[in-house]
Amino acid sequence: MTTSTHQRFQIRACRKFALEQNQRLFRQAQALDSQAYGLLDQEHLEIDTFERYRLLRNKAQAKYQEAVEHLRLINREFVDPQSPQDHPTFADTAQPLLRLSGR
Repeated sequence: MTTSTHQRFQIRACRKFALEQNQRLFRQAQALDSQAYGLLDQEHLEIDTFERYRLLRNKAQAKYQEAVEHLRLINREFVDPQSPQDHPTFADTAQPLLRLSGR
């Protein structure tokens, strides 16, 4: 079955939008990480502060996992069968982002 030009355009537009949303998820995770690490910069680190750090880090980790799963879904669902070389693989897209997060 061949994909029409209009269908390919729709697939690409949906993929672009989904990737933008995925970037938003990664940015949210990075913001949580930054907040968490900011807590460690305090001169007198107390147990309550460390607990807040740990909770923020857990939230960040969950957000990173959500972003990775979302990216897998994007790569699986929005493939243009006429030009698969146009689409980055999961490894191409996620690994640089995960390196930025220190993972």
